[in-house]
Amino acid sequence: MEAAEQDFEEIVDEDLGNDLLLYFTLVHSTIERYSNNILWSRFNSEEYQPEEDTTEILENLNDDREYLSQSTRENLLFTEGVIDPGLKSQMAETRRTRNSLVHDPHERVTLSSIEDVASKVDIAWRAATAMNQKWTDELRRGDAEVIE
Repeated sequence: MEAAEQDFEEIVDEDLGNDLLLYFTLVHSTIERYSNNILWSRFNSEEYQPEEDTTEILENLNDDREYLSQSTRENLLFTEGVIDPGLKSQMAETRRTRNSLVHDPHERVTLSSIEDVASKVDIAWRAATAMNQKWTDELRRGDAEVIE
């Protein structure tokens, strides 16, 4: 009976798992959108001069040049000086949490890899809010263009 009780205690409310899945999916999608828009704006600016590390990252991509993973976009944003190490870390943590919830159905039920749910939610919110501000700043520069 003790093992059954322990298993039961490891399972969280299913609605909470689904709510967290939705939250992290939406927040991560928002971060991706801002990342894409900022990079598009930067790379398509007439004055743009790539950093040496940026050129290296782009040259080392695989043959699928139409797609940049979010991890690569985060590296490019960091290399270009758009985001600092703290925001880069928050974005990566949000991406990892989202991936865990999306790709592991058991994780949605147990939340076993999310030790502090409230902290993860806060980190994701701060990352999305910071990227919103970065995009707002980009728009104020005057040459930003929204991509759909």
